[in-house]
Amino acid sequence: MDRSTMCAKCHCVLARDHEELMCSPCAAKTGRDRWQVSSSPAPRVTADDLDREGAVALAERLEIDPNTMVTFMFESGFLPGRMRRYGPHLARLLTLGHLSTSAAARELRVSRWTVAAWRERLAGTHAASPLEAPR
Repeated sequence: MDRSTMCAKCHCVLARDHEELMCSPCAAKTGRDRWQVSSSPAPRVTADDLDREGAVALAERLEIDPNTMVTFMFESGFLPGRMRRYGPHLARLLTLGHLSTSAAARELRVSRWTVAAWRERLAGTHAASPLEAPR
């Protein structure tokens, strides 16, 4: 197989008209690994750390305010760009972790389902879910 039609990282087969050196998943992973919190006391913090720990735990550990944390999540690709318009709501939700889903929904003026979905997304896929609020 021609090396130019293979991903430089995972060696999967690329479409003939693909102009990049890597496939989309590898390019996204590389971009996520480049994300760093410059004010971090840790030597390097990646979006995978954010995924593993969750937004609340990482923000508390690094002593980052919620608005900055949400900005980092968008820059890292942890949160999709289409959610950028909800950035202020997400930052406020990070501070409302102690409230129930219903109370947080009333505070943010969104549905309970939206709050539940946002909490799940902010918790990360492997986090112990520090955003689990009492019911």
